[in-house]
Amino acid sequence: MDFIKQIFDDSDDGVARSEKRRSIGFDQTPGDASASQMPQLELNISQLRRNRIVAHQKTNRLTGSFDMLRTRLLREMEMRGWKTVAITSPTAASGKTLTAINLAFSISHSTTNTAILADFDLRRPSVANYLGLPTDLKSLVEYFENTARIRDVEIGLGVPNFVVLPNFFPVANAAETLASDAAENLIIDLRDQYTDGVVLIDLPPLLEVDDALSVLPKVDCVLLIVAAGHSTANQIKECRRLLRPYNLVGTVLNKSDSKSNQYDYY
Repeated sequence: MDFIKQIFDDSDDGVARSEKRRSIGFDQTPGDASASQMPQLELNISQLRRNRIVAHQKTNRLTGSFDMLRTRLLREMEMRGWKTVAITSPTAASGKTLTAINLAFSISHSTTNTAILADFDLRRPSVANYLGLPTDLKSLVEYFENTARIRDVEIGLGVPNFVVLPNFFPVANAAETLASDAAENLIIDLRDQYTDGVVLIDLPPLLEVDDALSVLPKVDCVLLIVAAGHSTANQIKECRRLLRPYNLVGTVLNKSDSKSNQYDYY
């Protein structure tokens, strides 16, 4: 079943004052044993506000939108035994990465699931930038180049149940890298490493390059993000055609003018 959701509002009200007073920088500290001793970085609340990342705050009025999306998505995935979901869009500027980050935060709030967010948009990686991660960290590119292990590129965000595998710079051979055994092995290892985990793969846009099509056979399902006033009917139709061999778990309508926080269905 496809589900449509308004995700973003350009306003950033609803931010708790107590959150504003928290540190505006990252403080790298050792993680505990349960997090494989991964670095833990303190959230940069100001950075998140500027980038419309809201789901880390249960007090923000928009968090409920992502919680509803999380509940619907996890229900579908759990019913089918799925643990890996790719997130893509027809073209750039549809809000797929912001949706992926907010959805991951929402999943991390649940008591039973860990969110593992991996940036597979190797041509234009942006997860790290949205989160304000320092660029001296290890990245997924180094894993793909066989110069780093998975544990070297896993980063905690100082909140429970959220792990990020970032990229910082574009990769020249992105399509070949994502089609490699290394990419498939990474997805399998993340799925197996976190028994309670939901692995979210931020992919490039579906209609701009063939990178996403290289990854889709390696994941359980895909979530399509379309943008009101930006994604055309023909683009959505073509995406649905390309996704026909795969498990399209849902379609999210982003950038809607509607102020409703309720789901509609089609």
